[in-house]
Amino acid sequence: MKTTNFLRMAAAALLISGMTASSALAVDSATGTGTGEVVQALQIANVSDLDWGTFSPDVNAEGTITIDANASGAQQVAAVAIGLAPGQRGTMNVTGDPNRVYTTTLSSNPHIFTGLGNSANTMQAILEVDGFHGGGLGSAAPLDATGNSLTGIGGVLTVGISQAVDVYTGDYTITVNY
Repeated sequence: MKTTNFLRMAAAALLISGMTASSALAVDSATGTGTGEVVQALQIANVSDLDWGTFSPDVNAEGTITIDANASGAQQVAAVAIGLAPGQRGTMNVTGDPNRVYTTTLSSNPHIFTGLGNSANTMQAILEVDGFHGGGLGSAAPLDATGNSLTGIGGVLTVGISQAVDVYTGDYTITVNY
């Protein structure tokens, strides 16, 4: 009986060791590689300021001056008389890794332009970024093969009835991201 139990235990041990050996043969592995690429940081620089021009307000109606952000920079007016100097779009140059796509974001709208002679004098403008050259707000645009893109800034300036005579100024910020 002792011999039978011993043989049963030996057979069970062989079976268990055989299972372990065959399980070890089913193990496999694979190796992957992690990569990362450092690209040239995006930069943006002001080339020319947005200029609404010189103008006279209407004494009976609110007016607007519209400067197209696109390459033409066309100016349109309503209820405003343009003076000696017409306005022009602002431009900023974006540089970075050639042919990379980037997005633009404009600081909050509307923008308030304040009188230099009297800070109580204000005008409001809704600004826009050139949809062709700069990709528009939050949309994608590519840098060219040299890593450059010219972005235009324009918008609509509201001129109040009998707007106070002053030189008005205000800042805006354009942010670029890959």
